Amino acid sequence: MSIKDYYKQSPLRFILMIVNDILIYALLIVSTAVVMMEMTAIQQCNWRDFLLLTLACFGLILADYLLQGFNDYLVGKQNELYYVTLRQKITWHLYRDQLSHPVAQVQNRLTNDLVQNMENYLEAFMEIIGGVTVLVAVIILLLALHWSLLLTIMAMVAVSLLLPKLLEKPMQKATLRISESNRKYLDSLGKWISGLAELRRYLAGEKLFSVTSKAGRKLEDSNVRQTAVMQELTVINGFVSTVFSTILLILAGYLIQQKLVVFGVIVAVDNCSLYLTMGIQLMVGAYGRIKGTKKLNQEIAASALPIVEVKGQNTGTPAAISTHNLSLQFPNGESLHFPDIDVQAGEKILLTGDSGAGKSTLLKLILGQIDASSGTVAFKDDQGNVVKPDMSRVGLYTAGTSPLPGQHYGQCDYVYG
Repeated sequence: MSIKDYYKQSPLRFILMIVNDILIYALLIVSTAVVMMEMTAIQQCNWRDFLLLTLACFGLILADYLLQGFNDYLVGKQNELYYVTLRQKITWHLYRDQLSHPVAQVQNRLTNDLVQNMENYLEAFMEIIGGVTVLVAVIILLLALHWSLLLTIMAMVAVSLLLPKLLEKPMQKATLRISESNRKYLDSLGKWISGLAELRRYLAGEKLFSVTSKAGRKLEDSNVRQTAVMQELTVINGFVSTVFSTILLILAGYLIQQKLVVFGVIVAVDNCSLYLTMGIQLMVGAYGRIKGTKKLNQEIAASALPIVEVKGQNTGTPAAISTHNLSLQFPNGESLHFPDIDVQAGEKILLTGDSGAGKSTLLKLILGQIDASSGTVAFKDDQGNVVKPDMSRVGLYTAGTSPLPGQHYGQCDYVYG
């Protein structure tokens, strides 16, 4: 999804979010200008102006807190609409594309991937706006004080904006690694928990804990790596900001000594250097996160596209099913080989066999819920032509029977169309 799609959820609310975000950060610099005048009033022993400026500063701080609370409300409402809309599009796409999607992959896309997209793309976009607001406000204030201060700031910004290029590719790799690790973690949980009864039967709980723990460690390692990349960028940017801030303070002291600016400028420059560092770190960090999330964002956008049915495709409701040389290879080296079957319209076929022989597995292979290691499954229409079936009209129904005393559980699997 793009910023344009996020905007469409509620254009008015989105505009209010932008305006509110700008005001929050702009008030910081306005407060700095008021503090500068306060310090000058103290130096001149003008207590009346000092008290008035103190009241003004308190009012600005109070307004800033109120705006932050209002902004949290706006962002929460906009995010809620965004998540609902995006999940509906993704779910509809996965339902209509007629492809087999593992449960873990769907869970990962609808949960972790969307959170990554929100934190590292949409929230980062708002942080860039905040950083730009701070930068522009600081430039206006420093330009009003003295042009040399502005030139120092421009050099600082030019260097800082080049920093994200250093870690753009590592950030992309780290973000995608989290998505992949989370998918594998959910996949492991889904596969092993589904066989919990068998694990209990063979007292194989230790194996379950070992597999899930290993998958969990890989997910945590991926998150740690992403954090490390972000911290590397923050450290580099912080070092550059510190150097330029020192230069600013030295320059401010010289200007005060030459009586080119008022005494309060020393406080204003100190605050401006801090806010400027914050603004540049917001922009640089957010820009790096946006670039790092680019590929993941493209994948999410692709999975939310509407499915367009092309007329003339060889599609239809199947009347017959046939298989040829179907087999399934398991990671532990074991394999299942299935006999060829040919089911015509109206026929009823009974599959019998011991538990674990592969009855349900065969039906899942036919439905595409599991990918076969070899062999083919063909769906045919009334004339015997191979067609691409509408899988929303073909399914697996499992019926369990409650046992009577002394009896075991029973299960029947049906394919219906």
